[in-house]
Amino acid sequence: MASSLPSPSQTGLLQALFDDFPLGIIVADGQGRILRSNPNAEALLGLPDEVQRGRGVAGPEWDVVRLDGSPMPAEEYASVRAIKEGRPVRDVEMGVARPDGTRCWLNVCAAPVEGGCVAITFEDIGPRVRGTAVMQAHARLVEGADALGLEALLRATLDELEGLTGSCIGFFHFVLEDQETLHLQAWSTRTEAEFCQAEGKGAHYPVGQAGIWADAVREKRPVIHNDYASAQGKRGLPKGHAEIRRELVVPVLRNGRVRAVLGVGNKPTPYDEGDVASVQRLADLVWEL
Repeated sequence: MASSLPSPSQTGLLQALFDDFPLGIIVADGQGRILRSNPNAEALLGLPDEVQRGRGVAGPEWDVVRLDGSPMPAEEYASVRAIKEGRPVRDVEMGVARPDGTRCWLNVCAAPVEGGCVAITFEDIGPRVRGTAVMQAHARLVEGADALGLEALLRATLDELEGLTGSCIGFFHFVLEDQETLHLQAWSTRTEAEFCQAEGKGAHYPVGQAGIWADAVREKRPVIHNDYASAQGKRGLPKGHAEIRRELVVPVLRNGRVRAVLGVGNKPTPYDEGDVASVQRLADLVWEL
C-alpha cells in the first residue's frame, strides 16, 4: 500500500511554499493555539515564530480593533469563527497591536485544514487604511473651511495630523518668496495648550538660523529624526519650547519652491514612511484650501 505521507522532496517543497508565501500565514490547532507562522507573518506582526508558538489566536495581548478603532471582540475574529463554525471565513479587517506599540492593519481569512487545525492568512492593508483616514480628515477640513480663518484652519490641520500619526505636537511655517525666510504661523491646539510657551508666533527668521528640522526646506524633502537627542547638527530650543524626542517635517512644494513646512513630533514610536505619506498627502490637499 502506498504511504499517504509526503515524501522528503514533497515536504521540502511544502516548507518552501509556506516560507515564501506572499501573505502572512499562521497555523493553529483546534483550540486556537498557534503552532507555526511564516516569515511574512513574523514581519507583519513584529513577532518571531518562536514567540508566537503556543499563543492563543484570540488572546487579549493582540489588542485587536475594528477599522473605526473600536475594540473587536474575539467572536468576530476570522480564526475564532473558522474554528467554531468549521468553515472558511474571509475578509475580516482588523488592526492588531505590535510589541513596539504600533498597529498593523490586516485583511484576515481563515479556514479549517486537515488534522483539526486552522490556517489563517492575512495581508497588509495599512496603506489603504491610512489613505482613507487622510481623505476623511481632508473632508472634515473642507467642510469647516468656510467658517474658519487661516490660522484656525492651519491649527485644525495640525490637530488632524497629530491624530493621524499619533503625535503630541505640531507646527506650521510659511516659507517666503526669497526661500530664506520662515514665518511661524500656527501650532496645534495641544502644542499651544500643553507643551509650548515659547514666544515667536508670527515672527520671521532666516532658514540659516533654524535647526535641523529646517533641512526639509534646505533639501526640499521630508525629514525624520527618531532620536532627536542624538541627532547631529541640532541647535538649542528657545526658552519654553516643547521638548522634542522625535520629529517628522514635510515641505509643501509648488513649482520647485518650498511654500510651507508642516511638522509633527513626539509620537510614542518611531516615525516611518507611512507617517510621511499621510502628512505629505494631507499637507498637499490642505494647501489647495
